[in-house]
Amino acid sequence: MSFPYEINRFETLAQHASDLVHWVEGSGPILQQSRVIANGFANSLNISLIDAPSKLEQENILAVDRTPSDLSLTHKPGVTVLWRRTAANNLSMKNVQGKSDAETLLNRPIEESYRVSGFIFDKQFHINPREFHLTNVGNFVDVKDASAKGHEVKLYRSVLGSKMGSLGGLEGCLQWNDGKVASWAIITCEVTLKHTTGTRSYSAQADIHGDFRLVFSALPFPKKEGEIRPPYRCKLSISALQSASGEQWHQPDDFVSVEIKEIDDNAFKDSIDFDFKTGTSQRLTSSNSDAFLIIK
Repeated sequence: MSFPYEINRFETLAQHASDLVHWVEGSGPILQQSRVIANGFANSLNISLIDAPSKLEQENILAVDRTPSDLSLTHKPGVTVLWRRTAANNLSMKNVQGKSDAETLLNRPIEESYRVSGFIFDKQFHINPREFHLTNVGNFVDVKDASAKGHEVKLYRSVLGSKMGSLGGLEGCLQWNDGKVASWAIITCEVTLKHTTGTRSYSAQADIHGDFRLVFSALPFPKKEGEIRPPYRCKLSISALQSASGEQWHQPDDFVSVEIKEIDDNAFKDSIDFDFKTGTSQRLTSSNSDAFLIIK
């Protein structure tokens, strides 16, 4: 992308940005601190803007819903810088070169907040595609201010991008109770720790075919009791949206909690409990089903 002046310092570039979008890990351990997507995955992401959320009918789209037409992107590992060309053409910014410029010149113009919609796709198929919508975008203040970090969008690894380690994990294929594939569902597993108090939670996402792989990490092997290691007790819950089934694009933030058919019972519950033996790849299926974990 080109501007009417040359920028030589990233600090100046970031300070004049309209806003930032951080692409963070949705798969794996759920932590308080967000994890920026690994560079090896981030470098193959293809991000494109769309006019408005795809779920809106054309005749129902309001001006406030639209992505600004003067918006452009600069991509860096794990983060995308949003630019407004109208701000870049502001006369007060044309001669900004570096530290010697006055502080008043280094401050970007105030702008009205706006919304941004787009698609993200991984050319290497290690990350599931998704649609994203951001609100209250703009007026990014200071790249060094932790409270002004911009926006975060969670990205989930595909089955191909989820490699089982020595601890093992869970696998399965999700299906709605009416037989439709449960595309893009979000799986959350809470593990009760042994020999200490508390739990540890992990997440994964199904692909368009309903297949998922949830990988455990940073989970200690249980101490042996005699000759065997006792299993971990797990609780699994799922959020999904039936209208996303078979669709190429989806918005995980719209998903709602669903009921799951038990592993050893025909009842549907908000979550299911089961034992997991570390070091194994455990496939989950519902009662009376050889292939699917069924939800409704």
